[in-house]
Amino acid sequence: MVRRVWIVLLLIGVVLALAVPAGAGKPTCEPGSTHPSCKSDEPDDGPVGLTCAEAEASGFDNVPVEWSADGKWFTFEMNLRTGACVDVMSVEGQWVVDVDVGSARGVSVGIQDSVAPGDACWGGCSGGVEAIFTETGTVVTPVIPAATIDACGVGFSDGADTLTFSASYSGVRKLASPVTVTVTLP
Repeated sequence: MVRRVWIVLLLIGVVLALAVPAGAGKPTCEPGSTHPSCKSDEPDDGPVGLTCAEAEASGFDNVPVEWSADGKWFTFEMNLRTGACVDVMSVEGQWVVDVDVGSARGVSVGIQDSVAPGDACWGGCSGGVEAIFTETGTVVTPVIPAATIDACGVGFSDGADTLTFSASYSGVRKLASPVTVTVTLP
Protein backbone atom coordinates (compact mmCIF):
# COMPACT_ATOMS: atom_id res chain seq x y z
CA MET A 1 0.00 0.00 0.00
CA VAL A 2 2.78 2.44 0.96
CA ARG A 3 4.48 1.62 -2.30
CA ARG A 4 1.36 2.56 -4.30
CA VAL A 5 1.09 5.88 -2.45
CA TRP A 6 4.69 6.76 -3.37
CA ILE A 7 4.08 5.84 -7.01
CA VAL A 8 0.93 8.02 -7.11
CA LEU A 9 2.80 10.92 -5.46
CA LEU A 10 5.65 10.52 -7.94
CA LEU A 11 3.22 10.58 -10.88
CA ILE A 12 1.50 13.70 -9.49
CA GLY A 13 4.91 15.38 -9.14
CA VAL A 14 5.81 14.56 -12.75
CA VAL A 15 2.47 15.88 -14.01
CA LEU A 16 2.90 19.11 -12.03
CA ALA A 17 6.47 19.56 -13.31
CA LEU A 18 5.29 19.17 -16.90
CA ALA A 19 2.42 21.59 -16.34
CA VAL A 20 4.75 24.52 -15.55
CA PRO A 21 5.19 26.66 -18.68
CA ALA A 22 8.62 26.34 -20.32
CA GLY A 23 9.36 30.06 -19.99
CA ALA A 24 8.31 30.37 -16.36
CA GLY A 25 10.91 32.06 -14.23
CA LYS A 26 12.79 33.55 -17.19
CA PRO A 27 13.10 37.33 -17.39
CA THR A 28 11.37 39.32 -20.10
CA CYS A 29 14.13 40.22 -22.56
CA GLU A 30 13.76 43.86 -23.42
CA PRO A 31 16.15 45.58 -25.86
CA GLY A 32 19.37 46.41 -24.01
CA SER A 33 18.80 43.78 -21.30
CA THR A 34 22.04 42.54 -19.74
CA HIS A 35 20.58 39.36 -18.22
CA PRO A 36 22.63 36.31 -19.39
CA SER A 37 19.55 34.45 -20.66
CA CYS A 38 18.67 37.44 -22.88
CA LYS A 39 21.73 36.92 -25.09
CA SER A 40 21.12 37.30 -28.81
CA ASP A 41 21.13 34.09 -30.82
CA GLU A 42 22.45 35.95 -33.85
CA PRO A 43 26.09 35.18 -34.66
CA ASP A 44 28.74 37.88 -34.39
CA ASP A 45 29.95 38.41 -37.97
CA GLY A 46 32.98 40.34 -36.77
CA PRO A 47 33.97 43.47 -38.66
CA VAL A 48 31.27 44.28 -41.25
CA GLY A 49 31.51 47.09 -43.79
CA LEU A 50 34.92 48.21 -42.55
CA THR A 51 38.09 48.97 -44.45
CA CYS A 52 41.08 46.76 -43.62
CA ALA A 53 42.66 49.68 -41.74
CA GLU A 54 39.49 50.15 -39.63
CA ALA A 55 39.29 46.41 -38.91
CA GLU A 56 42.97 46.35 -37.90
CA ALA A 57 42.43 49.33 -35.57
CA SER A 58 39.61 47.39 -33.87
CA GLY A 59 41.76 44.31 -33.26
CA PHE A 60 41.85 42.37 -36.56
CA ASP A 61 45.33 40.86 -36.87
CA ASN A 62 46.92 41.68 -40.24
CA VAL A 63 50.21 41.03 -42.04
CA PRO A 64 52.53 43.82 -43.28
CA VAL A 65 52.08 44.74 -46.95
CA GLU A 66 54.75 46.09 -49.30
CA TRP A 67 53.55 48.41 -52.09
CA SER A 68 55.49 49.28 -55.25
CA ALA A 69 56.59 52.91 -55.53
CA ASP A 70 54.09 53.53 -58.35
CA GLY A 71 51.19 51.81 -56.49
CA LYS A 72 50.65 49.30 -59.32
CA TRP A 73 51.30 46.16 -57.25
CA PHE A 74 51.59 44.95 -53.68
CA THR A 75 52.97 41.86 -52.01
CA PHE A 76 52.84 40.20 -48.60
CA GLU A 77 53.88 37.05 -46.80
CA MET A 78 51.80 34.96 -44.41
CA ASN A 79 53.44 32.63 -41.91
CA LEU A 80 52.57 33.25 -38.27
CA ARG A 81 49.17 34.73 -39.05
CA THR A 82 46.10 33.23 -40.66
CA GLY A 83 44.99 36.10 -42.88
CA ALA A 84 45.76 39.26 -44.77
CA CYS A 85 43.62 42.24 -45.73
CA VAL A 86 44.68 45.09 -48.04
CA ASP A 87 42.74 48.29 -48.84
CA VAL A 88 43.01 48.95 -52.58
CA MET A 89 42.24 51.94 -54.81
CA SER A 90 41.99 50.66 -58.37
CA VAL A 91 40.55 51.49 -61.75
CA GLU A 92 38.29 49.00 -63.53
CA GLY A 93 40.11 46.05 -65.06
CA GLN A 94 41.65 42.65 -64.50
CA TRP A 95 43.87 41.96 -61.50
CA VAL A 96 46.77 39.50 -61.73
CA VAL A 97 47.05 37.39 -58.56
CA ASP A 98 50.26 35.40 -58.11
CA VAL A 99 50.37 32.97 -55.18
CA ASP A 100 53.27 30.87 -53.90
CA VAL A 101 51.48 28.48 -51.51
CA GLY A 102 54.67 27.61 -49.64
CA SER A 103 53.87 24.67 -47.37
CA ALA A 104 50.18 25.59 -46.93
CA ARG A 105 47.50 23.11 -48.04
CA GLY A 106 45.59 25.89 -49.77
CA VAL A 107 45.30 29.66 -50.06
CA SER A 108 41.94 31.40 -50.49
CA VAL A 109 41.81 34.93 -51.93
CA GLY A 110 39.05 37.41 -52.67
CA ILE A 111 38.21 40.96 -53.72
CA GLN A 112 35.32 42.60 -51.87
CA ASP A 113 33.69 45.95 -51.06
CA SER A 114 34.81 45.73 -47.46
CA VAL A 115 36.01 43.32 -44.80
CA ALA A 116 33.87 40.16 -44.75
CA PRO A 117 31.02 39.74 -45.21
CA GLY A 118 31.26 42.53 -47.78
CA ASP A 119 29.88 41.95 -51.26
CA ALA A 120 32.35 39.98 -53.36
CA CYS A 121 33.58 41.07 -56.77
CA TRP A 122 35.63 37.87 -57.08
CA GLY A 123 36.46 34.94 -54.85
CA GLY A 124 36.17 35.23 -51.09
CA CYS A 125 33.72 33.37 -48.89
CA SER A 126 30.68 35.21 -50.22
CA GLY A 127 31.67 35.30 -53.89
CA GLY A 128 30.24 33.13 -56.63
CA VAL A 129 33.74 32.01 -57.68
CA GLU A 130 36.01 30.06 -55.38
CA ALA A 131 39.52 31.47 -55.66
CA ILE A 132 41.50 28.80 -53.89
CA PHE A 133 45.08 27.99 -54.79
CA THR A 134 46.19 24.46 -53.90
CA GLU A 135 49.46 24.88 -55.77
CA THR A 136 51.68 27.80 -56.73
CA GLY A 137 50.30 29.70 -59.70
CA THR A 138 48.94 32.87 -61.30
CA VAL A 139 45.32 33.81 -62.03
CA VAL A 140 43.95 36.73 -64.03
CA THR A 141 40.61 37.80 -62.55
CA PRO A 142 37.57 38.78 -64.57
CA VAL A 143 37.07 42.55 -64.93
CA ILE A 144 36.80 44.04 -61.45
CA PRO A 145 34.91 47.35 -61.13
CA ALA A 146 36.71 50.53 -60.13
CA ALA A 147 37.02 51.12 -56.41
CA THR A 148 33.90 53.05 -55.35
CA ILE A 149 31.33 52.75 -52.57
CA ASP A 150 29.41 49.47 -53.04
CA ALA A 151 31.42 48.61 -56.19
CA CYS A 152 30.75 44.88 -55.77
CA GLY A 153 27.04 45.14 -54.92
CA VAL A 154 24.62 46.45 -52.33
CA GLY A 155 23.91 43.31 -50.27
CA PHE A 156 26.18 44.65 -47.52
CA SER A 157 26.34 48.43 -47.60
CA ASP A 158 29.73 49.96 -46.94
CA GLY A 159 30.91 53.54 -46.69
CA ALA A 160 34.43 53.24 -48.11
CA ASP A 161 35.48 53.95 -51.67
CA THR A 162 38.21 51.30 -51.54
CA LEU A 163 38.09 47.61 -52.32
CA THR A 164 39.61 45.00 -50.03
CA PHE A 165 41.85 42.16 -51.11
CA SER A 166 41.88 39.33 -48.59
CA ALA A 167 43.83 36.10 -48.30
CA SER A 168 43.94 33.24 -45.82
CA TYR A 169 45.60 29.85 -45.79
CA SER A 170 44.72 26.44 -44.49
CA GLY A 171 47.24 24.25 -42.79
CA VAL A 172 49.38 24.42 -39.72
CA ARG A 173 49.68 27.67 -37.74
CA LYS A 174 53.40 28.06 -38.47
CA LEU A 175 54.35 27.10 -42.00
CA ALA A 176 57.70 25.55 -42.88
CA SER A 177 57.79 27.92 -45.85
CA PRO A 178 55.54 31.01 -45.97
CA VAL A 179 52.74 31.86 -48.37
CA THR A 180 53.65 34.76 -50.66
CA VAL A 181 50.99 36.71 -52.55
CA THR A 182 51.67 39.39 -55.17
CA VAL A 183 48.83 41.31 -56.81
CA THR A 184 49.25 43.50 -59.90
CA LEU A 185 46.46 46.03 -60.41
CA PRO A 186 45.01 47.14 -63.78
